[in-house]
Amino acid sequence: MYKMSSEITKLNIITYLVPDVKVEAFQVFTEYLEDVANVRCNLIYETRWQYPTSKRDLFDLGDVDMGFISAPGFLEMLERPNSIELCPVAPVYTHPHGRGRPVIFSDVVVRNELGGDYNEFERLKGHKFTYSHPESTTGYSIMLSELKNHNTDSSFFADTIQSGSHLNSLHLLLTKRADVATIDSRFLTDFFSQHPHYKKELKVMTTLGPMPVNPLVFRKTLPSDVKKTITKALLEMPQNPTWNQKLQNLHIENMISIDSTFFDMERLLQEKVKNIPLVPTYY
Repeated sequence: MYKMSSEITKLNIITYLVPDVKVEAFQVFTEYLEDVANVRCNLIYETRWQYPTSKRDLFDLGDVDMGFISAPGFLEMLERPNSIELCPVAPVYTHPHGRGRPVIFSDVVVRNELGGDYNEFERLKGHKFTYSHPESTTGYSIMLSELKNHNTDSSFFADTIQSGSHLNSLHLLLTKRADVATIDSRFLTDFFSQHPHYKKELKVMTTLGPMPVNPLVFRKTLPSDVKKTITKALLEMPQNPTWNQKLQNLHIENMISIDSTFFDMERLLQEKVKNIPLVPTYY
């Protein structure tokens, strides 16, 4: 049991990452903190944005205490003086290329009928590309980076479609309204687990990355002892057999310490692609 000296009776935890990251992940962390810290936790879902807008910053207003946000959003919010600070803990997801790092990857997905190998990148030229939304590193920025690696830009595709979510992007592929999509590898793993029959229709051409995991942040004005206690509890989560099993079910193999410099790779990625925006058709 972890005890906090401050008189905290509840924690309001918000996620901006549903549905592209399954809600069960945030439920597990919320239930864990409620269990081991003996504090009531409320989980809030915000699906309109990937992070708080400057006009609706619930951290600055004091309405929420912790939150899961996008990496690009984290970098933008660091410029706000009274908003957030990083919770210096991150999950390590099981992935063939992960090598024990708190990173994520994106799969380039096409219909099987398209065929070909990824070293034939030109095969994608003139096809329709779909992505979740422009704040998504795994759905959007990473493909812009790949286009730049091939000395081209969004004109490479015949059309680009903003779908609104990874699930919608897959639906556009399956209904032949798009030809290629970049999908968060975590989401695609869960999708194929729930719908194995679609493995016959969809093909992963290659995997792009790594990218930093989505950060967990604190309200900056949350008492320091509360932040320290929560950080310690999350780091030690894998040592608890019951909760470690729940982490394994989420394909999380460890929880490790990080600091804000870990997101320098996100900063470099956003700098690389800032001048090659896509012009989307909205789905």
